[in-house]
Amino acid sequence: MISRKKNRHTEEELKVFFNEKNIDKKYFFKFLDNYKICFDELFEEHKDWKDDEFENGDSVQDMALDVAMMRLVVFLEEIAKGHGEEWAQIIVDQSEEGERAIYFSYHNLIKKNYELAKKELLIHCKTLGEDEYFEKYYLYLFEIQTDIIGRVEKALDCSDIFKNELVNGKSKEYAHQCALICANRNY
Repeated sequence: MISRKKNRHTEEELKVFFNEKNIDKKYFFKFLDNYKICFDELFEEHKDWKDDEFENGDSVQDMALDVAMMRLVVFLEEIAKGHGEEWAQIIVDQSEEGERAIYFSYHNLIKKNYELAKKELLIHCKTLGEDEYFEKYYLYLFEIQTDIIGRVEKALDCSDIFKNELVNGKSKEYAHQCALICANRNY
């Protein structure tokens, strides 16, 4: 018996679905590639399943369609923030989220292209919406800190220390040294 729950969508069906989403057509092949990868992985996981084992009307092809679209949405969100396609794809390919995704994406990209990794990290940093002092220390923490999470909090602390020292009449050099002590302190 042929399974109805494990048939790949045709490229034409995928084009119709994609076009209904009103996404720039230049990303169709990225969507198509994601769909193929997702379908193959899901098919492998469910190859021995019978149609009645799927819940709530699920099927391999529909799950692949959903995951491929979710991946494309994440990709497009990164592009909308100003990131390049290479960074966006690295983020999509991460199994991590939040700070962990940024950490691993940055370190993945830095191995391939140091300058691009720095540029993409700066773009990410600016999306956090903090001031110039936060940005300075956030970027610095990627140079010195091996902890995967905690950079945002620590950069906020460093920025606060820097600004408080200035308010207290200290010089920028002194304030910066105090902020560096914070940055280099292990929690």
